[in-house]
Amino acid sequence: MSGGASDAAGKPPATTTAPKPADPPQPQTQAPRSFWSRLWRWETGRQKTGYQKLLIWEQKWPFTFDSYLLRYPPGTGVTTHTDPVQPGFEHHRINIILKNPAPASQQSQSATATTKPNSSAAAPTPAPATATSTKTGDFICPDAIINWSCLKYFRPDIHPHSVTPTPADATGYRWVLSIGWLRTAPSQPPQPQSKTK
Repeated sequence: MSGGASDAAGKPPATTTAPKPADPPQPQTQAPRSFWSRLWRWETGRQKTGYQKLLIWEQKWPFTFDSYLLRYPPGTGVTTHTDPVQPGFEHHRINIILKNPAPASQQSQSATATTKPNSSAAAPTPAPATATSTKTGDFICPDAIINWSCLKYFRPDIHPHSVTPTPADATGYRWVLSIGWLRTAPSQPPQPQSKTK
């Protein structure tokens, strides 16, 4: 009896092996959506800042061309960026601003103007407009070829551009028609080599 007890006492305790953690799931590569699955359907803008785009038309032949309808909900914009293209081509784009959202201050002022004032009561003093309620989304591109209020023509591949956020208290969307195309870049003449003596 004593020998058995001593053998049991001298036996090292059994060790348990911790289970191997499972490998993290690998991100799945999403295949690009086909032309017909994107045509005339709203999708998230490429910059992922909250704006949306609807493909009107796109073609690859005889030249690369696309047209989108863009809409910016209140409080959204686009950070400064460029849109590079493959070497040997130039990216040209025209943005036509169709409609800017109305700031909430303008909505309240128009509603007050349509209400008939009461002769027995004093006219209310309008609240001062804040900075966020007086500006709508602005297209910023210092190097734009044409930079009119409602028409922008620029080179997205070499001209940094952005859109300031629309007011969070604005009513409606900012609507933009965007038309872009690729143009073959002109060939550069060979540079003369300097002769060394």
